[in-house]
Amino acid sequence: GMYHGGKFQRSEEPLFPAADYTSSHGFKVVDTSLTPTFNSSSAELPIRIAAPGQSPTSKAPIVLFMHGGGFVFGSARGKTYFECIKALSTAWGGQVYVVAPEYRLAPEFPFPHAVHDCYDVLRWLASDAS
Repeated sequence: GMYHGGKFQRSEEPLFPAADYTSSHGFKVVDTSLTPTFNSSSAELPIRIAAPGQSPTSKAPIVLFMHGGGFVFGSARGKTYFECIKALSTAWGGQVYVVAPEYRLAPEFPFPHAVHDCYDVLRWLASDAS
């Protein structure tokens, strides 16, 4: 990313996979969204969920995955972090849910917007964990 013409520009990573996906490795990926409550706007907060391909044998753990990039770069729904999400989801015999918010990035949404977006997802997980 860089400033060009007074605006911050970052290269956009295409969605990967482009639609809901079920892997031969025993997990599926679904994209959903929720309405943020902190520093909210009218925009929905996209969330990528990787779920076990088969029903877990017991209550499965949930990993809240906040992708890297210093809250300025990256995408939970791009190919770079797809591999991380896949590795986490297939760990422990494929019995793990991974929830990855596509939090709002700075400088368009300055700190602490991204942290608040992730906290909204954590609150949503705690309220709907069953």
